[in-house]
Amino acid sequence: MNETDRTTAAFMHTANDDRPLNRAGSSRQSSNGSVESFSSQDKPTLDNVLHELFTSDHSKCKYFIQDPDSVEEKLKSIISDGRKNLHIISDFDMTLSQYTHPTIPNQRNHSSHSLLAQSANVPDWFKENTQKLFKQYYPIEISTKVGYKEKVKAMIEWWSKNHEAILEIGLTKDVVASMVKEVRVAIRKGVKEVFELCKGEGEEHVPILVFSAGLGDVIEALLECENLLYSNVQVVSNRMHFHPETGEAEHFVPPLIHTFNKCQASFLHPHLHVPSNSSAYLPISNNSTGENAVSSLNVALKDSGERDNLILMGDSLGDLRMAEGLAPSTKLTVGFLNHDENLLLSQYAESYDIVIRGDGGCEIVEMVLKAM
Repeated sequence: MNETDRTTAAFMHTANDDRPLNRAGSSRQSSNGSVESFSSQDKPTLDNVLHELFTSDHSKCKYFIQDPDSVEEKLKSIISDGRKNLHIISDFDMTLSQYTHPTIPNQRNHSSHSLLAQSANVPDWFKENTQKLFKQYYPIEISTKVGYKEKVKAMIEWWSKNHEAILEIGLTKDVVASMVKEVRVAIRKGVKEVFELCKGEGEEHVPILVFSAGLGDVIEALLECENLLYSNVQVVSNRMHFHPETGEAEHFVPPLIHTFNKCQASFLHPHLHVPSNSSAYLPISNNSTGENAVSSLNVALKDSGERDNLILMGDSLGDLRMAEGLAPSTKLTVGFLNHDENLLLSQYAESYDIVIRGDGGCEIVEMVLKAM
């Protein structure tokens, strides 16, 4: 088998073909040559993790890996270096939260933005406006035909219009907290276990940076509601500034973070990411909270500064930018391909080390953490 054939075979290894890949160490063998079963009560080994990726029969979740040798080397390095050398950066919407609605078949899960429009506490015009904007701009966001510059322009328009509308409904922190209890947002399977494993004491804890183009105030309230807002978790996202007397959101803190500018540069130069024609943002020179955008990212990365290894999780190609400006020795990327598999699978496989389709869970990241 030549290299092209071998890569193709690795890439297409799915639930319909549970034969082990012809790779040394891809599964743990017992004395009679069969693969040893792995109990969730056991501490997994590297071989268990590789067996899960390359030889398990996945009836719902299927892993796609274009370069199995590279993934094996990265896993070997991350597991052997241990928790004290690892940090995690993850998107939130449709990454830490699942893609499909928990109770309504064939419906998308709520995002941290769209959650607000599902609440009984908001007026009908806001709900209609939110849906109208989604129908107008979401097809542009996920299109494989629209150019990058056109997408960025559309996302800035979408986020700006949405944020302007949010400021008109009189949100307070208490209202946000009640909304996340009222409207259910399903967390992806395995995420709670990953967060639990990362909250250890001292060097055993693993910093988690949740880097989102959603609403940071809503995301923190959701994590708090799920008892997942541990001290090692930092959320960097779009933030509302609440009036000190009325408690109502009065403007957003720069920069505006959308799908395609989730990187350090957006926070280091926030004045470049403030919509000039949006009433949701004060001019940065007059915004006393503008510098908080920089400090929030610095706080989030402080605990990760001396950690050489990184696991990055996202559900869009734009999420790969979350690690820009960092120089980890080993970076393992995990991409959740939630939709349009026929169109996007090849792009995701070329960009992410591990691609998980079918709204699959975070079990593989959980196994890596347990193996340390």
